[in-house]
Amino acid sequence: MTMPDKQSKKILLVDDEPDLLYFIGSLLRRRGYEIETAGDGIEALNKVKSGNYDMIITNINMPGIDGMQLLSEIAKLGKNLIKIVFSGQNDSLTIEKAEKLGCFAYIHKSSDFEELENAVKRGFNSLKNRNKGTI
Repeated sequence: MTMPDKQSKKILLVDDEPDLLYFIGSLLRRRGYEIETAGDGIEALNKVKSGNYDMIITNINMPGIDGMQLLSEIAKLGKNLIKIVFSGQNDSLTIEKAEKLGCFAYIHKSSDFEELENAVKRGFNSLKNRNKGTI
């Protein structure tokens, strides 16, 4: 039996660094999130097209489709995902572009895990509040 207020918390984690995917994925799984990973933007886009995710956390610099192109393609699909960028890039133009593409939070990779985790929590709280407004 499921609790009425319980929502799935399925996150797609996208980065071309396998060690980082494993590390961040493991930490988020321990916090109770369902995690799937993709090693590049093309794999991520295919998963978003066929899957049902609540959130995507993506790097910017990746081979093939980079994180910005990925966010743009997700927007074109009409997928209403919470989007978080977790990147080593930290220039204002990149951050501004991510925000224009609907990015909920932009976290620099040099930040500690707690900052990413807090962004994830805030993202799910905003989703919960958004869903309450539509009932």
